[in-house]
Amino acid sequence: AAAVGAAAQARRHKEEGNAALQAGKHAEAARLYGKAIECDPTDPVYHSNRSAAFAALHRFAAALADADEAARLRPGWAKAHVRRGAA
Repeated sequence: AAAVGAAAQARRHKEEGNAALQAGKHAEAARLYGKAIECDPTDPVYHSNRSAAFAALHRFAAALADADEAARLRPGWAKAHVRRGAA
């Protein structure tokens, strides 16, 4: 049950992060995606999204690290490699 709760919490943080990113609140988005990663570090989407937020903040080393982790978690996922290029 705890794993289900953590996954649901991670999704909620991701949705909040998406709203912050769309509102141009990149630091808040990065923080929320980080909370999603704390809940579920195995989902590459959370790393990819935080990579986008870090890139928007010009924190390119952090953006690249998250993009690399997303690509490691899901090697064939093109979006992870696009994020790597953006970083």
